[in-house]
Order: sequence, then C-alpha cells, then structure tokens
Amino acid sequence: MQDHCGPVNQRFGKRFERLDPRAAGGKLNVTVKPPDSKVKTMSTATILAVAAAVLLVVMLVLPRIGTAGSSEAHQLVAAGALLVDVRTPQEYATGHLEGAINIPVQELEHRTAELGEPSRPVVLYCRSGARSGSAQRLLRERGFTAAYNLGPMSAW
Repeated sequence: MQDHCGPVNQRFGKRFERLDPRAAGGKLNVTVKPPDSKVKTMSTATILAVAAAVLLVVMLVLPRIGTAGSSEAHQLVAAGALLVDVRTPQEYATGHLEGAINIPVQELEHRTAELGEPSRPVVLYCRSGARSGSAQRLLRERGFTAAYNLGPMSAW
C-alpha cells in the first residue's frame, strides 16, 4: 500500500501517520502528531458534526441579516425608503399598508426600474415573509444593497 503522507512528512517532519481509507473499512481517520508528540485523531463523524454545527449557525444568522423589525421599517419608510408589497394584485386589493406600491414577486425581476436607484432603501413585505424574502434575495443579486425584508404585513 502506498503511503500518501510521505511528501508531507518530508517537508514538515514526521507528523502524519498513514492516510488510507481502505485500511479503516472505508472510514477516513486523520492522525496528526503535533510537535509535542500528543496524538490527536479526528474521525469523519467528528468532522461532519462540526460542519453541521457551523451550517446550523449560518442558517440561523444569515436570514436575519437585512430583516427589518416593525420600528426599523417605520423609520426607514419615514426617511424615504420605498414600501413594496410583493403579493398578488388580488391580495393587494383586499388591503395593504398605506403608501405601499404593489410589485408581485413574480414580476419584480422585470420591474426593478420602478424602484429607482439601487442605493435607495426598499422595505418589502407579503403575507408570510416567504415571498418578501425571495424578493429581497433577487434585489440584492441585482445590486440593491438596502433591501429589507419586513416579513408578513402583520409585522408592520
């Protein structure tokens, strides 16, 4: 069997043991000998658990970035932000926030010119927050750096 650690050990000294997933029944274990000679092993399961924990933190934190709470949304609109209802025209007709314009999320990609300059703050809302979240992502991809997701209309 070939020792894949040879070139690494030649450059950094004898710190790595044999790396061969076939020797461990298909499981990859990486054993490292730090300079103090204490052996540390991280199994595939440990690596996956750490990766899952990092992914969970990212999933919980990133969606909150660019989300506007009620008071922040009021302040943004009072300072000149555009308030956009991304629900359907039928939903908009049954009731909407005062001062809001209606651009359904399905049409937003082709109607971004109606929002003005990409630097202008835009506060988006819908019924549940899902469509306004999609609209926010679309606008950010198009260079609208100040797109905020209020979420559901009831959050106003």
